[in-house]
Amino acid sequence: MHQNFIIIELWDKKISGPSDQILGFVKIPLEQFHISFRDKQISRVLLRAQYPVISVDSWMAIIDPFTSTNKSSGEIQVFLAMGTTEQITAVQVTNAGGDLFPSSINNKTTSVIYNNEQSSPTSSVSSPSSLIEHHFEIMIESINGLRAFESMVWGESDCFIQYSFPIEHEQQLTNVNAIKPFKLHTIRTATTLCTSDPTFHDTNKFRYVLSPADALHKYFYAACQSSTPIEASIPFEVWSRFYYPNIRDQLLAKGKLSAAKLCSMTTMMEADINEKSMQSFRIPLEIVRDDPKHEQHHCSSTPVYGGDLLVTVTYKRNVIMRNESQTIPAHLSNDNSQVCISVGVIRACGLKQVAMLQALHDTNFSYPSQVGLNTYAKLTLSFLSDMESRSTKTMGRSFVPDFNQTINFPIPLIWSDHRSRSISLAEMLEHGELKIDLFHKMNSDSQEKKTLDIHICYCKIPLKELLIRHTGIKGWYPLASANSVAHSDLSLDSTDNCVGGIELFVRFGEQDDRHQKDLGCLVKLSIDRIQFPTQLITQADKDRLSVFAQYRFYDKMPIITKRKKATVDRNNVKCDLQFNREHLFLCSEPFLWYLREEKLEIQIWSSENDTYDYSQSLASTTDKLIGSVYVDLNLLCNKNRKSHRLSAILPLFKQGTKDLTGASVQIHLAIDKSKDFNELR
Repeated sequence: MHQNFIIIELWDKKISGPSDQILGFVKIPLEQFHISFRDKQISRVLLRAQYPVISVDSWMAIIDPFTSTNKSSGEIQVFLAMGTTEQITAVQVTNAGGDLFPSSINNKTTSVIYNNEQSSPTSSVSSPSSLIEHHFEIMIESINGLRAFESMVWGESDCFIQYSFPIEHEQQLTNVNAIKPFKLHTIRTATTLCTSDPTFHDTNKFRYVLSPADALHKYFYAACQSSTPIEASIPFEVWSRFYYPNIRDQLLAKGKLSAAKLCSMTTMMEADINEKSMQSFRIPLEIVRDDPKHEQHHCSSTPVYGGDLLVTVTYKRNVIMRNESQTIPAHLSNDNSQVCISVGVIRACGLKQVAMLQALHDTNFSYPSQVGLNTYAKLTLSFLSDMESRSTKTMGRSFVPDFNQTINFPIPLIWSDHRSRSISLAEMLEHGELKIDLFHKMNSDSQEKKTLDIHICYCKIPLKELLIRHTGIKGWYPLASANSVAHSDLSLDSTDNCVGGIELFVRFGEQDDRHQKDLGCLVKLSIDRIQFPTQLITQADKDRLSVFAQYRFYDKMPIITKRKKATVDRNNVKCDLQFNREHLFLCSEPFLWYLREEKLEIQIWSSENDTYDYSQSLASTTDKLIGSVYVDLNLLCNKNRKSHRLSAILPLFKQGTKDLTGASVQIHLAIDKSKDFNELR
């Protein structure tokens, strides 16, 4: 079956007259069966499963061989599976009608299956009122022995892992009767320092809701074969991010995890067992070389070993009722067991950019894009129903609306998942998020009964930080255009889709105290490339413009960097600041509180002077504040790491600024808690 196919030909049978004529053919690859059964241990598990290995269960195009473009002349419904007679019969029984299966299957065997299902303790799983909830957790742990190019120097770049994993359509979660094929979703881990043994510890969770008659591996194989038709696998890629002389990503190595290994985990547990199945995989990587002629990445004919990627997969399966697949958990009836989550929407900036983008395809935005938007914010918590969402007041004709409004959400401490199991609020916050949607309220005519509000941008904030930060979540967050692609997280740089910013806070009514141990910390801060639009400076400043940064870290005195000459082009002002500074702190409880609760504000200034006069105040009359970036320091508090490095390109924010298109600052921040404080002093 390796690299072989099944060819199905469709003929036009002539009763009289000319000979029969071929209409087309369907070509079905058998590589999936080869991958599934080539390993003896996996094949034994698959043959003991309830259902067979299903390769195709869909409509396939009929190819016309007489056209040069191989145009489709129709479709044919094909079901191709491989397994024992009992497995094939089980699929026939669980599927209504069973017309896709051969009628020559022994009726005696079919009756045996029915009797087994009636007497089996798992018969409730196959009842029409129940559903199967599948959970996958993928943890990218580390790479052992990463081998890169000879010209590459360790420590001068970052690296990240990019992989694709099947996800379920959102509308399918609400209507499981209309199953749609899974689609591959591209995921990137956070960047880390590129060394021979980089560590990621990146975790992503995936959830699928299917009926008992639908086998999960059927949709897994179909989704994985959409990218690799010959072999169904999960592709993994190792990328390196360079920052000099420009920011670019380069593919280093590739690897793949067979989908059959993941699907075998789903068949190792009975449907009534509510346990976890965990398995670690060591994925061999293959070095990818650049093709200078075609500017493409390709693997050499003789694979070059590039190290091992360590991945841990956890699988869990639950049985839920059909009418509860998408039901939001209900809280237990206890009026006193509630807390209050306060969300304060302070202000927004940079909305002129999103208004101009909206005006390109909506003529109704031509006037608002010039005078200002009528903006209001809609706040939604992911674990509450849409009816419990809240909205702020509308701010008229402004690109920099000042909301200054606090909205309270009463939240129960104990929830119920409709399966007689209690869920705490901490569990809900662990995977919950706050979504803030900004709408433009259109001015309605007198004949209209209601106004038409247009969704312009949004922001999603994970709520798990409320479990860590004692004073809550606060600061500026980037806004993404509502017209951007739904899977725009293919690029994790927050400046790629940023169309503005919003300042807010999220916090509880009460706070707790925790104890932290004292450690010596060496913090290294680097500020590299600065970029902002030319609209933020005057025409007179372009000839002798210089840029500098100013910040204050914890209890240190304010730091002002040297001024660097900036280059001005048609649209942007760019400056390579190349600032580096080390700060030594005693990791006392107040300092760890600062890292956990506060954000480091770095102000970007422009000046007409090349040098700084220390006899004057911090900002002279010729200096102009361009904006500020806010660095989240909470990542540096990871107890499992003695050292950590953060590299990011952060968007600039400034209160009252209408347009901040492309304004960003590249920073690098590292902390080392393995040094002795007295030795470093």
